[in-house]
Amino acid sequence: MDIWVTNYDADPYKLEDIDELTIDAYERSLKLKLPLSYKRILQNQNGGTIKYNSIHVGGFQEEDVYLEINHIYGVGYPGLLDSPYLIKEWDLLQDILVFNGEGNAWFALDYSSELPHVIYIEADSKEVMKVAASFEEFLKKLTYKELSQEYEKDSRSKEEAETIFLGQEEFLIEEVLLSYQDTEDIEWYLAKLLQLTEHSSLSVREAVATVIGVNTEYILYECPEPSLKILNRIINNLSRDKSKDIRREMKDLKERYDL
Repeated sequence: MDIWVTNYDADPYKLEDIDELTIDAYERSLKLKLPLSYKRILQNQNGGTIKYNSIHVGGFQEEDVYLEINHIYGVGYPGLLDSPYLIKEWDLLQDILVFNGEGNAWFALDYSSELPHVIYIEADSKEVMKVAASFEEFLKKLTYKELSQEYEKDSRSKEEAETIFLGQEEFLIEEVLLSYQDTEDIEWYLAKLLQLTEHSSLSVREAVATVIGVNTEYILYECPEPSLKILNRIINNLSRDKSKDIRREMKDLKERYDL
């Protein structure tokens, strides 16, 4: 995934290029393993400003929330090597690795579980929000929007949305998927997601996988039986996807919820 802004010469977060051996040495020094998806982006560029400015959290009946983020740390200073100091200085959680933040809020990998998930920490209140089940999911949820504005819920009719879903405009499809996440007609929405599992665009199918990954728990425990059947069909379709990453994500989802 290409996330970096490459034409910013004065980028304070862009560090010297590193190789896999340097990353391995860093992991040994902190006695942790970086997610493979994190290693991949660091091998493309060792930290820096990203093309996105926010990450979307919440969905379906939850309130839409967009958290601001514009850089990701590389290995070095300022970067991941600052994490132990930041944890001590700001009295943050233990067993985390801070990979973004400037004193008022932090994004971090939480290693309290076997698969590190991504959390957001408010510096003053110490409130912790789970953002993504994995760093790979976190990357897929990055987006760009005007942070002072919220998506207009259901700003397009279902008929307009269905026409868009049949098209090839990837960004527009993903935008409409987000705007309808909290619709009350969940069966209709899931049916559209099922339809999009067959879309020719990998980006669209990845968006579907991300939406399902974030909302499976809600669907399982809060939605009626017909919705569960559609959910299973979506997961089964994505489990056969051409993309190895999507197949792996669905495998993890099945194991997590015993599907």
